[in-house]
Parts: sequence; C-alpha cells; structure tokens
Amino acid sequence: AMSGSRDKTALLWDLEKGQAIRELKHSIDVRTVYLNNRVIITTDDYKDIYIWDLEAATPERYQRRKETCIRSLTGHNGPVHSLHCERGVLISCDTTGVVIEKDFWRCVEEGPGMRILRCSDGVNCMVCDMEQVVVGLLNKTIEVYDRTTMLKVRTLWGHDDHVWSIDMNKEYIVSGSWDSSVRIWDRDEGRIMFLYTHPHGREISGVKISGKRILVTS
Repeated sequence: AMSGSRDKTALLWDLEKGQAIRELKHSIDVRTVYLNNRVIITTDDYKDIYIWDLEAATPERYQRRKETCIRSLTGHNGPVHSLHCERGVLISCDTTGVVIEKDFWRCVEEGPGMRILRCSDGVNCMVCDMEQVVVGLLNKTIEVYDRTTMLKVRTLWGHDDHVWSIDMNKEYIVSGSWDSSVRIWDRDEGRIMFLYTHPHGREISGVKISGKRILVTS
C-alpha cells in the first residue's frame, strides 16, 4: 500500500507487518500516489509526475540505494491532484483544468504520446473507466467526457462548493464536496438520485463505492 502526506513524503507499506518499508522524499506536500506491479507514481504541489522503480522496494535494496525516480513527466500547468492508470495508459489532471492522457510506456521509453483535454475550470478530482472520464471542478460542477472522443457528454450541477472527491460504477456517479454534501447521480441521465448532508456540517474529503455501500470521509 502507498500513502502520501503533507510531511513531503510518500511511504510504501508492508501491510502484514504494519511497517513502512520505503520512503520517497519530495520537496513539497505530496498530493497523489499510485502503485502497480511495476512502478510507483507520485505527484506533489509542483507540476510534474514522478515515476519510481518498484523493484527497489525490498528492505535490503532500500537500505543500500539512494531514492531516485526513473522519470519525471512534464506537461501540466498546475499541481496534479488525481491520477488514473490502466492498460498502459496514464491519465492525470491538474488545478488549471488540464487532463492529459498518455501512452504510459511510450512516454517513458520512447517519447510523448498523448491527448489533452481542457475542462472549464481547475480539476480537484477524477475517476475514469473505458467509457468515460468524470472530473470534479473548482467551479462546483462535475463534467462527464466520452473516453474515446474526449468530447463533453454533460455537466452536473448541484454542489455549492468545490467538488473534492468522486467515484462511479456502471450505474451511478458519487460526488463529495466542501459544501458538506454527498450526491448520487444517475450515470446515464445525469439526474440526482440521492442527497446526503453531513450532520455536523463538515467538508466531505472522500467518497468511495464499495459494493452496495458508499464510504464517506470528512
């Protein structure tokens, strides 16, 4: 498991032992972390994306070598707040409203291979599947884009503050906002299906669909 913090580090954890086995130091607050079976990807409050070698994660190798990233990816104009990686494709978004889709291994091994999407405002959060890219924006809206064409399908209106977290499954989009609400949207029609407001008025920092449940952090 990976975690990132305002203490300027990203940590790789051994879940069985409950211990951090690797520390990736940054020069500023860490915003996003991603882990697969080959690499670790991190972002911070600067504009770049950092790719690290996962094979350096064993305690023995960790003690012997200095931490350096394989590659830093440029192209964003602001801090990268969200990442999505699948089937060799990396999608990232920043606070200026730019979403970049990169052919992951081409951009690492050969050169740039990308598509760029410009949203109507800065992007706080993002969720993707093979059909759509859904982003939560600073202007309190949610924008839904077709994954193939990168054209906007619809805009979802309803939140009264920044949309800070988003998730989806085949039927629903779930969003959490600083307006203390969680909203469930019909994915096909864009209608609000359910509205939850935090009883103590706390800002919603995270939402996650887990089976038939929705997990909320504030």
